[in-house]
Amino acid sequence: MAHPSAQICPRMGDCGGRVAGLRCPQGLSSGMTGTMQIGPLIVAVRPRDGNQHTRWIGVWRDYTADVERIWTLITDTQQWPLWGPSLKAVRCQRRVIHAGVRGRVQTVVGIWLPFTVTAYCHLCSWDWRVGGITATGHEVATTPDGRRRLIFWVPLWAWPYAVVCWWALRRIQRVLA
Repeated sequence: MAHPSAQICPRMGDCGGRVAGLRCPQGLSSGMTGTMQIGPLIVAVRPRDGNQHTRWIGVWRDYTADVERIWTLITDTQQWPLWGPSLKAVRCQRRVIHAGVRGRVQTVVGIWLPFTVTAYCHLCSWDWRVGGITATGHEVATTPDGRRRLIFWVPLWAWPYAVVCWWALRRIQRVLA
């Protein structure tokens, strides 16, 4: 049975996969336009939080693990500190996130910030706001050769954080191994 939130995804659209021929496991894709791919980076206009013209940087890594294993790792709040280099701890009303879930994350410098999951599409993507600011997006897609690609989206104005996301993707590889 599909997750109850799987049918409602405010960010996804049936656009046929516009980034490197990728498709999410649900057969949807992120509805991006104006995409430019440079190695492991994507610069794109990506609809999110009602703003249809925001530019984002996507950083990705490909994995051989199945979608469910990757999805569990990135949606289980107790596992976030294992792979999130900027996180020390998480307090959340739910262990596994879905749309609308709220909680708090402790940064590596000890500051606690509130978060809210603002968009959720089961086995595809989720977005959040941290400290009241639109933060990263998380997306799982399948490559044409069958590997799974995890993409972290960062608002263009926060482009230095793409380095932290790249580091997180490397840590996820170790956790999945």
